[in-house]
Parts: sequence; structure tokens; C-alpha cells
Amino acid sequence: MTSLIRMAEQRDCAELAKVHVASWQTAYKGLIDQDYLDNLNVEDREKGWSKNLIENQHKIYLQFDSDRLIGFASSCQCRDDDALSSWDEIATFYFLERYWGKGHSHALMSHILAKIDVSGNAATTVWVLRKNLRAQKFYAKHGFVLEGKEKIVQRGPIVLDDLRMIRKS
Repeated sequence: MTSLIRMAEQRDCAELAKVHVASWQTAYKGLIDQDYLDNLNVEDREKGWSKNLIENQHKIYLQFDSDRLIGFASSCQCRDDDALSSWDEIATFYFLERYWGKGHSHALMSHILAKIDVSGNAATTVWVLRKNLRAQKFYAKHGFVLEGKEKIVQRGPIVLDDLRMIRKS
């Protein structure tokens, strides 16, 4: 595994958007509406990531295999209503399907959690689809536990039933 992790830059937005859409289309197949997944728009995602970088809303980490972008994650201060100011949040975490189970995602998660732990924050949260048992298992391997908080997110025509997982630092 030839791997590189670095922070995202504006020049990365097009590739970041492609990986984002492709990963949603595979990770959520059978879990959310297929028409919604089929109609995800790379250009819209590119604009969203560009805006995010300009506004510095999240720390966006990119994972490469050689020179190919294969996955990414973002973190920010926890946005939940009940969050303490000392909490962080993993806002996004996605990989291309052909790189699942090869150690890249564990390397990226370990990298991000080390950065968060060094910052002195007390906890890190992540929201995961109730039906996405694979993701729940992955986060559990990194110390996250389901803690009972739930939310419903409306994204256009679809409804996402999310559970919060938390990891104490």
C-alpha cells in the first residue's frame, strides 16, 4: 500500500466530488432510494466542496493510493445541539468501494483521530445511517459506540435515519 494523506486544496474539488458521488452510490446502494443515488450530481458536489474550502468550515483530509484519490474525510467542531464545545465531529468519511478492506480507511481514521486527540478535545461524534451496519462496525473498531441519540435528515426526496456514535478521547 503506497499511501498518502494530506489536506484538501481548491485544486482537489473536482476529484473529491467524483469520489464523493461514487462512494455514496456504492455505500448506500440498497440502503437509500436508488433513483436518488443515480441522480447525484458531481458538479453540485464540486461546488459544495469548493465553498466549504473557501469558508474553511471543515478540515478535509484526502487519502491517496499513489497519486489517485481514493477516499476522504472531514472533521469540524461538533454541530449537535447537545454538544459540548470540547467535542469534534467526523462529518464525512467515504472511500471508493475497490479500496474497502485494504487498510486505507483505517489509516485515514487513525490519522484524523490522532489530530483530534492532540487538540485536547473530550469526544468525537459521527452520524451513521441506522441501516449501515458496515459503517457502524468500522467506527466501533475505532472506539466509537452508539449512545442513543437519533435524528432524521431530509435530503430532497429521501429521509435518512441516523444514529450518533461517540468516542471519548
